[in-house]
Amino acid sequence: MKKLIVISALLLSLGATSCRTRAVVTTRPEAAVVVRPAQPHPDYVWVSGDWVWVGGRYTWRDGYWAPPRAGHVWVEGRWTERKGGWYWEKGHWR
Repeated sequence: MKKLIVISALLLSLGATSCRTRAVVTTRPEAAVVVRPAQPHPDYVWVSGDWVWVGGRYTWRDGYWAPPRAGHVWVEGRWTERKGGWYWEKGHWR
């Protein structure tokens, strides 16, 4: 029974993290003004901020310094123009 609960919880958490809101807007927001704080450690990587969909509009969420992930690079988010408007492609580790 415990095994079933653990597996179910794992599957639900994976499903929740893969859901993304892809809201399309006719006019993309103005570029955010970014003030990058001092790098806390020489190896840290800047994880750029993201536009998040909150309350029916895009809101800027600041970036942060993070330890590097072995074998990965940070890919910044970007605006993509699609039929009918713009949508934000979140930044991610690749």
